[in-house]
Amino acid sequence: MLYLLQPKVAGKAQRSRGDAAQLLAELLMVVNPTTLLQTEEPAFKFISKERFQQTKYDNEICSAIVQVATTYQSEVTRLLRMFLPKLATGFQKQKGDIFGFGEHDAAAQYSVTQMDKEKLEKAPIHNLDAERSVGFVNYELSRRGAKQLKVASAAQVKAKSSDLIERREPGSFRNYSKEARKGGRIPEILLAWEKKQEELKKQGLKDKEIANVAVDRRRNKDLQTLKNMGGPFTTAAEVNTYVAATDADDTTKLGRLYLEVRYARDTALSLPKISDIFRLLKSYKKLPLDAYAINLKLYLNNITSNADVTLQ
Repeated sequence: MLYLLQPKVAGKAQRSRGDAAQLLAELLMVVNPTTLLQTEEPAFKFISKERFQQTKYDNEICSAIVQVATTYQSEVTRLLRMFLPKLATGFQKQKGDIFGFGEHDAAAQYSVTQMDKEKLEKAPIHNLDAERSVGFVNYELSRRGAKQLKVASAAQVKAKSSDLIERREPGSFRNYSKEARKGGRIPEILLAWEKKQEELKKQGLKDKEIANVAVDRRRNKDLQTLKNMGGPFTTAAEVNTYVAATDADDTTKLGRLYLEVRYARDTALSLPKISDIFRLLKSYKKLPLDAYAINLKLYLNNITSNADVTLQ
């Protein structure tokens, strides 16, 4: 059984894909499993034979699988009779809300029926433009310096104005100065870019506020947990005493020191959050117990080494 359907996913094709999804879910319930054991023509009639031949796998793969399916035809057919109805049910649940068929939520925000049809017609069917944009900016940063993001972005915007001189007669480049003056297209492009950057900056501040709220919640939760454990630690000596104690196993100690380091990172002002002292994971795994203890003691020694000041 080899069937590869590749309808486009934008505009009218998006809606036709919804029709195909609904029809496919219905056909899965009634299709004869034996028709799926060949690769000469499509078993689902809503796709043309030409399209089916264009999108199916290579003949070598198809022949090998058909040979196995023919050898074990009774077993494969019996398995498909059990599998296809469940596949149809799962397909309805996955695609029903999106394309509006079966038992679906008509008010789902990601439903195609709730989207602006005009915008849907213009929806991209791939992310090549985004990849080109990232590649261009990375190239510019490699030439101009890692911190020259604004200059790199401006260069990208100016590169978009190349259409001003494309397909022009010889000598017409002299008219470029008109486009560069006030009221010309180039100032309009740069102004639009500046406005977009301001919008992104505001959005970035909003996203940062949301991220800060999440950090505050985590820090408060960690503090409550550490207080219940008798913490948080405030001196390196307390860390040594805890590590040397025998009333807790290493797993418990590891979890406690992990929280201690994370709480120290979230509350620290004298060191950057990305400092190695605050490292929590390496290769997506927790560090050894001794590593957490050493880093935590280094941090505590750093903030408690200042001379005491007595106010008169």
